[in-house]
Amino acid sequence: MDAPISNEDGQRQKKRKVSFKRIFAILLVLAAIGLVISEATGTTQVLADLLNPPMHFVGAAYVTHEVGAAAQIHAADDGFFLATRDAMRFHNTDGAEVFRYGHVMGNPALFGRGNYAAIVEHGGRTFSVFNSQQRLYQIATDWPITRLALSPQGFVAVMMQTDRGIHRIEIFDRDGTMFYEGDHADRNILPILMDINHDASVLAIAYIDINDAEMNSFISFVSIDGSHVGADDIFAENRDNPGQIIGSMQFLADGSLAVVSDTRIFVLNSAATTVWQAELNNRVTHVAFADSWFAVAYGDIMLNRVGMPPGTVVAHNALGATQLFAHTLPGGVVRHMQMGGGHLVIGSGDGHFTALAGNGQAQWELTLHSNISDIGIMGNVNNVVSLTPTQTNVLHRVREN
Repeated sequence: MDAPISNEDGQRQKKRKVSFKRIFAILLVLAAIGLVISEATGTTQVLADLLNPPMHFVGAAYVTHEVGAAAQIHAADDGFFLATRDAMRFHNTDGAEVFRYGHVMGNPALFGRGNYAAIVEHGGRTFSVFNSQQRLYQIATDWPITRLALSPQGFVAVMMQTDRGIHRIEIFDRDGTMFYEGDHADRNILPILMDINHDASVLAIAYIDINDAEMNSFISFVSIDGSHVGADDIFAENRDNPGQIIGSMQFLADGSLAVVSDTRIFVLNSAATTVWQAELNNRVTHVAFADSWFAVAYGDIMLNRVGMPPGTVVAHNALGATQLFAHTLPGGVVRHMQMGGGHLVIGSGDGHFTALAGNGQAQWELTLHSNISDIGIMGNVNNVVSLTPTQTNVLHRVREN
C-alpha cells in the first residue's frame, strides 16, 4: 500500500508546480517579446534558422577534361554519365568513377533517358548502350546512323540511311537483341524525330513532307511488338500539321505523345488523334519532358501577336490542357532547361539557376559561373551536376551546422 502524503510533502509539490508554471509563463512572454522585436527589426528568419538551419550548396567533387574533349553529361538517379571523345564514364552522386569504357570518336553524341544512356558518333556505324553499372552492349550497323531514340527502359531505336536511299529502322532491347526492323522508302519524305513509348510497343516517327511547295509535318505510329495491325506496321497517323515543322516530341507515361512544333503545342492519344492543342505566340527556345508533365520556354513574341513575356516557362500536365505553372526569369532569357528527379532546372545566361517542382514551387536557387553548358539533378533535388568546357562539378545541398 502506498504511504500517505504528508502535509509538508504536499506543500513542496504544490510549490514545484507553481514554480514550473511561472517559469513556463516567463518563457512564453520572452518568446512573444522576441518575435515582436524580430518582426520590427526584420530578423524573424534568424529565429527560424536556429530551429531549421538554411541549406546551401557545397562542392563535393569535380572531374577535369580538355577543352576539345566534346564533353557531354546526362544526370541519372544515382549519378551521371560523362561522354567525351575518348571514353564513356559513369560517376556516382559523390563524383566517384564507377566505370569507364574507352573509345575513339571525333564527334560523339550522348543520348540519355532515365538511368540509361547511349553514345554514337555523328554519321557513325556503331553505338553503345549503358546503365549505371556497366555497358550493356555495343552494336555495329550496316549503314550510317542518322537518328537514335532511347526509351526510359533502355530500349533503343536506330535509323540508318541505306545506299539505296531507304530509311532502315532497327530496335533493340536491353540485351542488345533486335526485335523489330522495318524500311521506310517514301520519296521526299524525311524522318526528323523518333521516340519509343514506355512499354516498348509503339514507335513514333515525325516526318517532313517536301513534295509540295509548302513543307508539312506528320507523325506515324509504328507497331513494334505486333500488338497493333496496320500496313507496313503503321497503324495510325496524324497529319493535322500543315505548314509546321515539329521540333520536339516525347511519349509520356500514360501513352500520350507531347509535341511542340514551330507554331503550336499539341498532345496525341494512343490512336494519334489530337486531344489538346494551343497556338504559339512566342518563339520556343527550349522544351523539357518528364514522365507525366512537360515544360516549354518562350522567347521573343511573334510579329503581330500578343504573347508571354520572353523568358517565361510554362508547364503542362500529360493531357496538355492544364497549365501547371508559369515562371518568368527576371532577365527575360532562358539559356538552360533540363528535367531531372521530377524537377525542372532553368537557367539564365548569367549563371543563375532555379529548380522548380511540378507545382512551380522553387526548391533552390544557385549561382554558378556563366560558362555552364549543362546542368542536371541526380535523383534527389539536392544533388546537382554541372558541366563547363573544362570540368564536371558535383554539388550537394546541405544544411549549415
